[in-house]
Amino acid sequence: MDIVILANFCGDFTATNNDKYIYLAKKLALNHTVEVVTSDFLHAAKAKRRPPSDDWSFKITLLPEPGYPKSVCLKRLYSHFI
Repeated sequence: MDIVILANFCGDFTATNNDKYIYLAKKLALNHTVEVVTSDFLHAAKAKRRPPSDDWSFKITLLPEPGYPKSVCLKRLYSHFI
């Protein structure tokens, strides 16, 4: 079965990350074809994320998002709208 996980706030794709979406994708990828679709903006760092390596057992698709400089600002509303 093909599974797509849409995650608007996904953590960085590092081996030590314990993000709920990454954890779920890893578990489901044991028996299914999985794709995680998320933003190319890392909200925790307020910066664009680097493309993840190809070492994952699931596909990762990054959608463009303009981003924002701080948590409370009008650019955040626009970024989420996009």
